[in-house]
Amino acid sequence: MVMSNNAVESSISRQDAIPLFQSGADWEKFLLGGWAGQGESHRWTVGEHADMAMSIVGLMGRDLLLRIECAGFLAGGMIEHQSVEVLVNGSKVASWMARRLAWHEVIVPNGLIVNGDMQVSLLIGNPAAPVDYGMSKDTRKLGVRVQAMEILPIGNTGESEPAAGLSVDGHNRMKLGKRVHQPINPQNDEVQASEAVVKHNAIWIASYPKSGNTWIHSVLRFAGRDYGFPQVDMDAYNILSKDARPTVCPAVKQQFTGLPCVALKTHAAYKKNEQLHCFTGAELVNAGYVHIYRNPLDVLLSYLNFTKLEYKAQASSARYRKTLFEDMLGLGRQYEYEDWLEIKLDAIPQNNLDHALDYFSDNGLALNTFTGMSGSWAEHTQSWFDAARDIPGHSIRYEDCLEDPEQFVKLCDLFRFDRSDVLSALDYVNSRARSMSTGGTKDQSVFYNKMSAYYFKDYFSGEAIERFLVRHESLLKDSGYASIFNHV
Repeated sequence: MVMSNNAVESSISRQDAIPLFQSGADWEKFLLGGWAGQGESHRWTVGEHADMAMSIVGLMGRDLLLRIECAGFLAGGMIEHQSVEVLVNGSKVASWMARRLAWHEVIVPNGLIVNGDMQVSLLIGNPAAPVDYGMSKDTRKLGVRVQAMEILPIGNTGESEPAAGLSVDGHNRMKLGKRVHQPINPQNDEVQASEAVVKHNAIWIASYPKSGNTWIHSVLRFAGRDYGFPQVDMDAYNILSKDARPTVCPAVKQQFTGLPCVALKTHAAYKKNEQLHCFTGAELVNAGYVHIYRNPLDVLLSYLNFTKLEYKAQASSARYRKTLFEDMLGLGRQYEYEDWLEIKLDAIPQNNLDHALDYFSDNGLALNTFTGMSGSWAEHTQSWFDAARDIPGHSIRYEDCLEDPEQFVKLCDLFRFDRSDVLSALDYVNSRARSMSTGGTKDQSVFYNKMSAYYFKDYFSGEAIERFLVRHESLLKDSGYASIFNHV
């Protein structure tokens, strides 16, 4: 193993004073590549691996317990977890899944420590940049946020005092801990610190993005206001971004109250017997669902309009600009955000809209921005069709909801309010949406741009639509869209 000069000088001995460095000193001398700058209480890993090295003096011949307190970069819930492989001096010793902030630990056999030198490498499975998820302009590929690290000897030392261990935390401190730490479970290299985790039933309000999820959720909130439906944000991604726990929903039917029950908005695909999202202190059990879906041609148009909001957070991403303007729309130029905001869907030339439809089709009905969160339109829609085999719920077409308000009454199968509550809520929500589409802020007018069905025929050419329908005829018919061929 090759050690840096700084690392060699960073020698750890049981005889050292408990504060290894003076207050305010940093721990740069232990770090090799793959680390961001020091945050207020943490450091991010950047890229696919991050390394640190030190010389362990006085701990030779001892098995060690390596503990790292970290949390994965989850992009506000759009990434389920960060996989982390841990290597000591080039040998793999553990595989961890980092989600919320927690301690992870592994026993390091003494045979891996050669001449007291120890290099720890964290191999990150899915580092991601916040800019690619519309969160900020940060282009760094973040992996895990490290808060603290401990290296502790295991077992008795044969001396009157316990052996010391190295402790590193994100407050720029390194100190020797005067205790012998026994692992929670020596046989498990994926152990996390125990904490109170409460099981909850979860009713999911699900859709592929740009398909009416906000509409359904708004109706639920208003219809359930007298039944205890939480009047707070129930968007799973927003709650995850705050590292908060979802609010229990008393408005659900009694059959779902064997456990505390939450009702959450999501764009995730359904996964049998798996948590769709992982919240601090809460384990979610899939208990029910309302799935709203929309024909993919209208979804694409709604997305193109939505890029006016999305681009605001992605303006610094060259990859995003190229994908949107060149690859998808086939435009001969890339627009600045302020210029793109002023261009309405009707002003985009039809040949460029046709180009976008062909691109969407060639891409397997996947929109790059949403792939990590939702998969493709086909994958997402089928997953929620399959959910009907496991849990109670309804899949409802967006187009049917526009034509027949009684579709919303199906919500009463999962919640305690009645038909009149739902229809009254629908009238209120629709009126408010129409008002915001014409007289709201710019962002609101973009978000509530079109509440209509099969409007794709007004934008794409007949030839492009025919290519799309021929290519995806079987999928559309299997998804309940046989009638779409009557709208061409």
